[in-house]
Amino acid sequence: MRTRKPRATADAWGACTVNRKTRPNLRLHFEAVSQLASEDQQTELNVIDGLMIKHQTQAWTERRKAVPTAPPKKPVATQRAAVKRRAAK
Repeated sequence: MRTRKPRATADAWGACTVNRKTRPNLRLHFEAVSQLASEDQQTELNVIDGLMIKHQTQAWTERRKAVPTAPPKKPVATQRAAVKRRAAK
């Protein structure tokens, strides 16, 4: 498995809090992660990436369910039978 460098340091996250309102408990977590070994930091990044993908997939699935679909068409044989019944009346 290829390892990646952490995308941002704890200092960078701290600078982002000026523009982004980070919850205080998350700030403490970011600080705790910054003190871990680099291998453990990578594990944390992988977990966060997985959670973000899971959330995006769930949101995509919910949006897809909300789109109305056309009702299924009747088979041709059923349509012919209906036409014959109407003609027989």
